[in-house]
Amino acid sequence: MTVTQPPKKFFAPDISETIRAKRWLATFASMVCLGTVLLVWGILERQGQAHIERTSNAMAVSVRVLIEQDLEERIAVLKGLAQRWRSMGGADRSIWMADARSVFGAHPGLRAVERIDRSLHVRWVEPISGNESVVGLSLNEDPVALAMVEKARSAGVAASPPTQLVGGKQGMVFLVPTFVHDGFDGLMAGVLEFEGWLETLLAPVRSGNHYIEISVDNQTIYSSGHGMALASEKWGRELSYSVADQQWQIHIVPSASYIARTHAWFSYTLLVTGILLSAFVYPVVMTGITNRQWARELLDASQQLEVLFNSLPGMSYRGALDYPWPMEFVSNGCKELCGFDKADLERKRVLWGELIHPEDRARVTEQVNCAVSSHAPFDMEYRILVGAGVTRWVWERGAALADADDGELMLEGFITDITDRKHTESRLIEAQAYSESVLGAAQEAIINIGADDGIKGFNQEAEAMFGYEAAEAVGMSMARLIPDSYLDEHREYIRYFNETGSLKYLVDRREMKLRRKDGSLFPVQVSVAGLQHPMQRQFVCLVWDMSSQYKAEQEAKDHLEKLAHVSRLNMLGEMTSGIAHELNQPLTAISLFSQVGKRLYASGKPEKLPEIFDKLSAHTQRAGSIIKRIQSMSRQHFSQFEIVDCNGLMREVASLAEAEARIRDIEVVTQLEDKRLPASVDSIQIQQVALNLLRNGMEAMRAENCRHGNVIRLQTRLLEADTVEVAVIDSGGGVADAIVDSIFTPFSTTKTSGMGIGLSISKSIVTAHGGHINYENRERFGAIFSFTLPLALQGEDHEPAADRFHR
Repeated sequence: MTVTQPPKKFFAPDISETIRAKRWLATFASMVCLGTVLLVWGILERQGQAHIERTSNAMAVSVRVLIEQDLEERIAVLKGLAQRWRSMGGADRSIWMADARSVFGAHPGLRAVERIDRSLHVRWVEPISGNESVVGLSLNEDPVALAMVEKARSAGVAASPPTQLVGGKQGMVFLVPTFVHDGFDGLMAGVLEFEGWLETLLAPVRSGNHYIEISVDNQTIYSSGHGMALASEKWGRELSYSVADQQWQIHIVPSASYIARTHAWFSYTLLVTGILLSAFVYPVVMTGITNRQWARELLDASQQLEVLFNSLPGMSYRGALDYPWPMEFVSNGCKELCGFDKADLERKRVLWGELIHPEDRARVTEQVNCAVSSHAPFDMEYRILVGAGVTRWVWERGAALADADDGELMLEGFITDITDRKHTESRLIEAQAYSESVLGAAQEAIINIGADDGIKGFNQEAEAMFGYEAAEAVGMSMARLIPDSYLDEHREYIRYFNETGSLKYLVDRREMKLRRKDGSLFPVQVSVAGLQHPMQRQFVCLVWDMSSQYKAEQEAKDHLEKLAHVSRLNMLGEMTSGIAHELNQPLTAISLFSQVGKRLYASGKPEKLPEIFDKLSAHTQRAGSIIKRIQSMSRQHFSQFEIVDCNGLMREVASLAEAEARIRDIEVVTQLEDKRLPASVDSIQIQQVALNLLRNGMEAMRAENCRHGNVIRLQTRLLEADTVEVAVIDSGGGVADAIVDSIFTPFSTTKTSGMGIGLSISKSIVTAHGGHINYENRERFGAIFSFTLPLALQGEDHEPAADRFHR
């Protein structure tokens, strides 16, 4: 019997070895996969940390750049206001308020724009509503404010530490000094309210992923993300910098949820997934890792696009091709743009076409359809309705693009709010119209002149003043309006301006003459200032016709001379008894010596006659000098300015008053400055003023029976390097309180005789000489009446001020 053996398992050892090999390979692949995953996990761990750090640093730098640029722009705007103030030599309230209103409207976050005068009082505020309590506020009582003012004057700008504003909110004040004719003329102030300003400024970078805290000099002024669960401080970033000498700190901390999403969740998920995937073969693990890497890159790209969309000042969209354009996708900027949430538009609860203003819908539809049919992008401006009665202007740019999935045409584009720009354009148009109306209504001629000496602008007053039509004058050389005597100076002025772009010197109310179209010359005052223009170099010339004013000044001068003559005659009439007494003495002596001479001649003693004749001559000259002084005082004359010594004038005045003083039993004592005091004056008129003050003082002393003494002093002294003071010091009863306010008023007098015009005329004479007249009661008795005169400078002409138009 044959026993059949079972077939030999030739492949059994091979299969077991294959299984072992597969297990070894699987184990090896798993270990390689696990090691690779661990390595990748470590790398991605570090990259995740670096990514979070870069994000925080980038946000801190973005916040710093936004704040620095915005503050620099606001400071530049304040400096622009100060420069405009300087170029205009100051400005009236309406012009300043218009400029301030434009600045306020164009810079959100401003609490107010203020004008502070040179006495450091707040004079003008825009807007006034809510800031009424600031008007009239003095900075002189606040040491911090005074320190800011000094800093602004030396550095050009100063910023306050964080302070509580009117209304209780925190803010900061910036000061920029203003100068007129190189003299300090106050400040421009910008009041910044932190909350509204930073909310608006940081909107493009603010998100729910980071907590932002901003401090100035360690005082917190802003924080976002209240109630947010924050990550550990190790993720936080600090950034410090200086703006306007204030130390700013920015503190950025990511939220715990952001760390979890960005770092921890992804990292640990990857680790667990890698461990699980290590059970599979190496190619599968590598494929999974590769796919996840792609997913990560797509996620980063998506996040970057989302950040980009959210940072744009408007709304990105993708929507249907036809009206009313339902949206498939909109960015988060839709809420701020139109007032509706992202879900409202994407779920078709709100249709974009229905938000467009009814008056603009047909035009917008036509433009979109034309662009789609011609395969071209579209660009347009229109209005949308965002609430009851609220309209906004928007700008939209888009195009019809094929969908990546099914090839369907969709509209894709971007829409942004341009309401502020439209308002600014409207204000610019209004400002242009306002400027043109101001130029047309100006009472002075305004001429714009280019670097080539050509006239660029010629207003209506200039047409009336010079006789040229504006069309005729524009393009004409300014030299045609200037007399030959000024041409060389004018050409040098133009040459310097053409070469340097700046004025050689400022001209402010310079008195000169200009030429009309008919060739006649007329007196004017001229001011010149540069124009700030980015494309052209120009300066503006303001001209005031002084013909009428000069005529009026001449008539007033003639009237004053007539009044002064009447006053002198009246005063001489009142001094008749003293003058008669003064003349009687030399006349009596002449009579006596004549009799003596006759007797000597009759007695045959002629040798003594020469002595008698000498005495007769001396007394005759004395009488003649008295008469000459009286004649000079009584003669009507035209003002003639000459440089004389004030000490000599006062000696003559004392001589004129001596006769009346002796009758009143009063002694006139002169106390004169040791050195010469030259002044350009009308001698007769100044003597009249001093004599009037002397006579008033003597009358006051006689009214008191000279019980405080019988000495009246006439004094001269040098007050400053360029001012002379003449004073009459009496010992009478002083000036009564009842007439203090009217002492220099015409026809005001307490005397029983006289017209009451002496002091009034004296004041007019002194003022016409460029001086001031004043009085004060002495401590115990008497009064001091004084007046000042400008000291004549070396080489000064003798012309009265009114005659200087003829030079």
